[in-house]
Amino acid sequence: MGVTIEDNGQPTAAIQTVGLKTWKIGEPWSTTNGRHSVNEIIENGEPATGVLEHGSDEHCYFFQTNEGTIGKITLGAEVTNTKVVPGAATEDDLQRTVGLRRGRRMNLGYLRPIEP
Repeated sequence: MGVTIEDNGQPTAAIQTVGLKTWKIGEPWSTTNGRHSVNEIIENGEPATGVLEHGSDEHCYFFQTNEGTIGKITLGAEVTNTKVVPGAATEDDLQRTVGLRRGRRMNLGYLRPIEP
């Protein structure tokens, strides 16, 4: 869920987990397209609860819903400028601070079990 928090005395857009178990993951877990078990990713991740860490760098999280759906959330920059120039790219770069709506850029992907 998108929330506004105070960060160094300034309002900042952030993501708060609701009904998710989350783990902060780093290399190689955040970039690999290899085959890893859920247990491998969880064992190598750092548990995260509440508001997910954010900042100027990208942060990647593995999540599992109460229903068992698994996936990956990558958090990017906060969109602070909504003055989009016609024809300019606004969606694909997680580090762009210009966008159609204010908030935190993020990429959400769902993972599926590997067939044997």
